[in-house]
Amino acid sequence: MNGMQHTVVRFCPACGEKLPPDVPAKFCPFCGGALPLAAGASCSPTAKAAGVRGQAGQGARAAAALEVVLPEAAAAAASYYSVVIKHVPDPLRLTQALLPYLARGATAIRMAAELAPAVLIYKGKKAEVDRILPVLAEEKVCYTVIKGDFERETPARRVLPGFLMLPPDVQSLLERVPSALWLGERATAVLPEAGLEGADGCLVVTNWHLYFLTAGDDGARVGCRMWPLGRIVAQDQWQEQACHHTDLILDTKEALHFTFRQMEAAHKLRRAIQAAAG
Repeated sequence: MNGMQHTVVRFCPACGEKLPPDVPAKFCPFCGGALPLAAGASCSPTAKAAGVRGQAGQGARAAAALEVVLPEAAAAAASYYSVVIKHVPDPLRLTQALLPYLARGATAIRMAAELAPAVLIYKGKKAEVDRILPVLAEEKVCYTVIKGDFERETPARRVLPGFLMLPPDVQSLLERVPSALWLGERATAVLPEAGLEGADGCLVVTNWHLYFLTAGDDGARVGCRMWPLGRIVAQDQWQEQACHHTDLILDTKEALHFTFRQMEAAHKLRRAIQAAAG
């Protein structure tokens, strides 16, 4: 149609993830699969669907066969595991450490590490995932492991409890966080008006991590610090004037000194961490 503009988007044919624009690569940074497109090439959702249909088989017989194996395919999918990396202290070091364990090139691994939060392994076998978990722990990587299928879209307003009851500025802060940060996470508590090392922010407790989110100076970026719950070995609470304090002690002997305006917020943090650990 005259005057209509078409937006061309690159997709990974293996996992269907939308690829970063203007980033030539031979491998998908999310699943590590090979990209058949040459650098700079692209395919529209229509072309992508046509390619999938071409690979699926021919005619009604292929459709019927697919229908027959769907229950088995669903059962097989449940035995697959995906790994989502949330924070990587040293992408280059992690890339070198993972090369012996993953059947993909250094470029694909490093792109996933630098784009974190991103999918490192998409529906891999349990043995493949088990091999790299000690490496992720050694490199102090924050990650989640997801069994079977999972939703790719995890907006804050849908996955964080009590989102609509939060102050508008806190809602705005949480909505600017990359939604992939919540992949594989089950949030149990959101605590606004928390302080850490002189900075004001919002704490989010999930079944995997403790997040401290702050607004950037430009009002657009979001600062994010995170710690695996498994690294918290002790916690202490104490009152000083009108401010309540909570100290979390990590396995590295590092102490996280959080402050709250309301005592109930500190108690809620304690209960959420204990519940996740139990």
